[in-house]
Amino acid sequence: MRFPSFDNIFSSALSTFKRFPLTIICVYLATFVMMWYTDRLFDNHEVLKLTYVALVGGLLFLSARIATESHNLTKFVKGIIYFLSFSIVIIYYILVPSELKDASKCLLWISIGLVIIGHLLVSVVPYIYSNRSTLSFRSYNYQLLIKFSAAVFYSLVLYATLSLALVSINALFDFNFRGNTFARLFIFLAGIFNTTYFLSQFPKEYDSEIFGQPKGLKVLAEYIMIPVLIIYTLILYAYIIKVIGATENPLPEVRYMIIAFLVFGVFTYLINYYDESEKKSLASKYYVKLFFPIALPVSILLLYTTWNESEKSGITDELYLNAIIAIWAIGMAVYIFISKRDDIKWIPISLLGISIISFFTPLIGICSVTVKSQYNTAVRYMQEENILIAGSLQKAKDADKIKQGYIYDAINYLDDYKRLDLIHYLDKNDIVSDSLDSGYKILGELNMVRSYRYSNEINIINIYNDEVVNLDIREYDELFKIEQYLKKDGRHAEFITNENRIVIKNELKEIINSYDIMPQLNILTEETKYIDLEDETSRVRFFITYLDYNKDTKYITTTSGILLYKSKKQKQ
Repeated sequence: MRFPSFDNIFSSALSTFKRFPLTIICVYLATFVMMWYTDRLFDNHEVLKLTYVALVGGLLFLSARIATESHNLTKFVKGIIYFLSFSIVIIYYILVPSELKDASKCLLWISIGLVIIGHLLVSVVPYIYSNRSTLSFRSYNYQLLIKFSAAVFYSLVLYATLSLALVSINALFDFNFRGNTFARLFIFLAGIFNTTYFLSQFPKEYDSEIFGQPKGLKVLAEYIMIPVLIIYTLILYAYIIKVIGATENPLPEVRYMIIAFLVFGVFTYLINYYDESEKKSLASKYYVKLFFPIALPVSILLLYTTWNESEKSGITDELYLNAIIAIWAIGMAVYIFISKRDDIKWIPISLLGISIISFFTPLIGICSVTVKSQYNTAVRYMQEENILIAGSLQKAKDADKIKQGYIYDAINYLDDYKRLDLIHYLDKNDIVSDSLDSGYKILGELNMVRSYRYSNEINIINIYNDEVVNLDIREYDELFKIEQYLKKDGRHAEFITNENRIVIKNELKEIINSYDIMPQLNILTEETKYIDLEDETSRVRFFITYLDYNKDTKYITTTSGILLYKSKKQKQ
């Protein structure tokens, strides 16, 4: 047995870097940027942008490396693959705005799509357009699963032991390792150690068929997952019979249950897959043969439930993805049923294809379909409520007497996707022409926000300042960031919701300063930028980024901002 040494560790890390240089550079860059970011009080969107792009780039470059390594390609083709990977990363970087709050929600789905496609490529790219066997595909992915699980396990063990060591040093030697130290340690282990270890163990052989099903997976699949899924299947089939027998629409919540069934069911199918020459238990054999045929009626129920929901609210991103999952499952069930030889390679390949269609096609992708549907939904309900008459917007006469929920959701959906320009074509009377930058403003101009919590009601004051910039901190001693529900260690400031107080606590979480906001509440307006407070020993200026105050209850329900602190004591 060869014991690890510094020479072995260094040579292994060096060979891993030589094999996956671009991936490691991207992940390391994202890791160190996030470690730096944990100490910063202000949101730096450029830093977050760089992190997202680096992580996406790491996945794409890993896929590119595997593709060029696993196939016999010319240098020209390899160059094209890397050129395409670089191009996607650069385009993605350009698409991501410096101010992330200005990004369309469509960019979120593009980001998610790139991550999903990157992972699917890693699992299947050596077996696209190749004569490699299904068993070698299974062996390769078993290795990926085991090696990645081992890397995560070792990372968590290291984090637990090192954290315990830091806590012990804090207690025994009066050091002051704060919460950021533990966050940086976690980021370091997740980004540096976990990635390096996993890539160092990455399979080098793509034709090998000898890596069979690990015993742990066999026990998990045959004795836990298959019995649980059988029970789950019986429950779903009983519900299908109930829906048919009662001729009633299925509950919307059943969609989540079906998706969970399909996710765990397909995973169990993959890890139970076997070749005819292999000995498998009866449970595994029958499960592999029957899962997709049995999943067909369940998938049809998912598609029907999704369609039924979209009839009322239009197609949202959630309903779109539910429909895509249902269509994929139905397609796979038909393929498994009619094909002479099942090939599990088609599961990730088909998922790869449907992901590209769903996230990146301009006409039938998630952004195009849902935006068009929500616009049509807004138009339909505004026509029903006489807010849109003869193709022109009108103010609602009595917001409390109309069904404004679907209109509210549709307008805000368009706002999330930065497509409020569509409303411009309905505004022939120039009612909302000056408010097309905000769905909330449009609803306000149409007299349609009175029934909602975030509203302009007389008893509600809602303050929202996009950013706190150009703070003059020269006369102050200290700066604190106040965020709702954020747990902090060390000296910090908190807002006490049920007392309308801001307090400063020391490292032992003892209150050392307290500032009562109650006297200032009567002067709050939606234009308020900051309030000045003080106690016996200090004074502070609280710059508000968000505040929600109910004048009836006399309580601030939510707030966040920056607190500048000045001691009244004269420094010696």
